[in-house]
Amino acid sequence: VRRIKNNKTTSILAGCIILLLLTLLLWTKQEPQQLKDPIKVVCNEAWALAFTPDNRYLLIAGDTGTKDNKEAVIEHITVIDLKTGKKRSFPTQHDAMIKSIAVVDGGNTLITSSYDGSVGEYDWKTGKLRKQHWSIRSPDKDRNITLNNNEIGSMGISSDGEWIGVGTNVNSTGYSNVHVKNRKTDEVYCLPRSTNCNVIQILFPQTFQPGHLLFTCSPIDHIFYWDSSEKTYSVKWDFKHAIQNIAFSPNGDTIATALSNN
Repeated sequence: VRRIKNNKTTSILAGCIILLLLTLLLWTKQEPQQLKDPIKVVCNEAWALAFTPDNRYLLIAGDTGTKDNKEAVIEHITVIDLKTGKKRSFPTQHDAMIKSIAVVDGGNTLITSSYDGSVGEYDWKTGKLRKQHWSIRSPDKDRNITLNNNEIGSMGISSDGEWIGVGTNVNSTGYSNVHVKNRKTDEVYCLPRSTNCNVIQILFPQTFQPGHLLFTCSPIDHIFYWDSSEKTYSVKWDFKHAIQNIAFSPNGDTIATALSNN
């Protein structure tokens, strides 16, 4: 310490070494946690995956084979701590395959959609059901619509987490449906007849509000857009191949499409 105080060169060198060590420490903390061994989750099927915003946990939707009193298989969510490798599971209210899951509200809420025609909100830390949307197991007569027996084929969440959009597979009438709902107010918009093909993707613009365009995608050669305030839709583009996926650029000015070769 005495030498460092009396020698300017040594002081500068010591300071640089300390700064280097602090930089390395911060850098290693920001590196993603990687487990040495793969984690195995016991379930019959794994349908959907989602990370929490801090990348600490991985959420897996799947059928664990656990049955309720009616002998119906209940879909579970498995939570994996990617730092420690510990895992736990909790049951959902779905009795059919979970199509998709999303983490919203800053990582506090997990939203699941299922082929049973319902959407659920859960506190993934406790497994507690916070709210259920469009439930066919216990329909709420006060709501404007239910999805009845239509299978949910896709789900989209607005960037602010306030709006849920779901698209169904083709029903007995030969048409699929698109529904948009505000999570907080339960305000619902419904496009009863969208297309004669399954809706495979729903994509919200960055600034979605009622009256703006909601993009939906079906496995055919065009993209639909919908002005939800007027409950209308139109064909936006016409391609030679089936559309498999679409994505917005961060500023919302550009749309990318992935097409099949068939």
